[in-house]
Amino acid sequence: MPYAMRMEGPILRLEFTGTFTNADLSRGAVEMADFEEATKVIPHRIADLRPVARVEIDFVGVFALAEARRRRRYQNSFKTAIIATDVVRYGFARMFQTLNDHPQIVIAIFGDEPSAREWLALPDFEAPRKSWQPRAE
Repeated sequence: MPYAMRMEGPILRLEFTGTFTNADLSRGAVEMADFEEATKVIPHRIADLRPVARVEIDFVGVFALAEARRRRRYQNSFKTAIIATDVVRYGFARMFQTLNDHPQIVIAIFGDEPSAREWLALPDFEAPRKSWQPRAE
């Protein structure tokens, strides 16, 4: 499985590595649902895409993940900060962000971890006014 999930204080950290596929997205959605159902308060999270070596996901996989999340009701609202430092990772993160219209989930994309953590620490549930975008190379 090309990801690890662990608590870092009050933040759930998801770190993706290696080759990342649609099957991984699907398995991860099931594992995340199990985790969320077992906790009293769903934590804010960081999804770090920086260590991914190869992206083999597509619209079908991202859409299926967004649909699985959309059908669920959660104990509380939460924020997801996605760290995606290049155009490819940003593109998939942006696709997921766009497809996710769940009223209890706010998703924002960042180019670095300090910015992501700063946003997660804010008490509101609003995405940043100016979203981060990678520079075209």
